[in-house]
Amino acid sequence: HGHMEAVGYDMYVKMLSQAVAQAKGETSVADKSDCLVDITVDAYIPEKYIADASGRIEAYKRIAAIDGRAAADDVLDELRDRYGEPPKTVESLIEISLARITAARLGVYEITQRGDSLILYSDNLDLPTVKPLLKAMGRRVLVNAVAKPYLSLRVLDGEAPVSVLARALELMDKGEKSE
Repeated sequence: HGHMEAVGYDMYVKMLSQAVAQAKGETSVADKSDCLVDITVDAYIPEKYIADASGRIEAYKRIAAIDGRAAADDVLDELRDRYGEPPKTVESLIEISLARITAARLGVYEITQRGDSLILYSDNLDLPTVKPLLKAMGRRVLVNAVAKPYLSLRVLDGEAPVSVLARALELMDKGEKSE
């Protein structure tokens, strides 16, 4: 049942971005400013956390609108104030939202999971961006500059893929900024 909401979130984000595109008079294409994230994660807002449906939708909206770490922290604080400590599934939802924004900014347009690896597709895997990641997570990173260049990240036992992703993107973001 929780899973329905996880699917709902992605659909919801798509609908939202399509609505925005239409309002701007653009046709909705899978533009590179959006990152498609398909990884194993329980990311949704449980009813036992926010019982009220409109409250849940409002929270999904706030989470979908996150545009950086500061905004993510604000949303977390706000949820804490109103509903108490958010469960892991809500934290994951926020992590994913943040990851998509950071990934899109870094030129990563798709993130998928294959077994214990996260695959980040990007046409922008230049050295400055990837260097801090290689420094910090060296042996588990694989960069493949094929026709469809990607970067692969190994998730170790007991790690949450979403956390590994968040950390990797943060490191890449640092590299991008220091240039």
